[in-house]
Amino acid sequence: APITVQPVFWALPQFTLDAEALAGTGGTVAAVPNQTNYYLGTQVQLYARPAPGFVFQTWLDGDLTDPRALTITSNTTLFAVFKPGQGTAPAITSAPQNATLQVGGSVTFSVTATGSVPLEYQWQHNGATVAGATGPSLTLNSVQAADAGTYTVTVSNSVASVSASATLTVTSQALPRFTAVSVQAGAQLQLVISGSAGNRYQLQTSTDLKTWADAVVVTNAAGTVSYTAPLATNAPVRFYRALVAP
Repeated sequence: APITVQPVFWALPQFTLDAEALAGTGGTVAAVPNQTNYYLGTQVQLYARPAPGFVFQTWLDGDLTDPRALTITSNTTLFAVFKPGQGTAPAITSAPQNATLQVGGSVTFSVTATGSVPLEYQWQHNGATVAGATGPSLTLNSVQAADAGTYTVTVSNSVASVSASATLTVTSQALPRFTAVSVQAGAQLQLVISGSAGNRYQLQTSTDLKTWADAVVVTNAAGTVSYTAPLATNAPVRFYRALVAP
């Protein structure tokens, strides 16, 4: 028989967010994204930004995190509490490390810093700002030759800023691969690795594919190189991998 189908729609609920400095003094609060209304479930980052001569102390509800992650579920009001003080300038405790990759590889640059919150991060590539790269780590996937160069992260707060850099080298040379595995006389394991002539490979071993230990660095002088080691007797299984060494 004829059937009539009618869809029914209703508007998603929207809520307001009022985030500001307590009594309007000592600093400001920035919301990302910054909107007049937010749909239910919207994820928002709140940044407490002290004015000169002040430091962030706490959110009035007792939360100490900054930036603060917030999920909108109702009309929300939050106050940031600032107190007089100069604060501590940022200091980098762990800088990003240089990396060498083949075309198509992936790499993550990371930085660890201390100092008065909020700490703000901005990454640059060869002096140009990387859009959206405002966190303590930067991941590059499927790198190409154009991605090579210097990556600089600047860490800032209301007191000062500090920077650190790392160099990414991208090569089109062949990745190493194991082309032969055999057991030799005397319970010796022989691995044959092929790749681009002139490359050096860091061989690593693991018993669980999680924790890796450096074994030896070998040089591929002619396109292939072999490595011989005693068979593992202290583990039921042992894994090997080869990485291009600097």
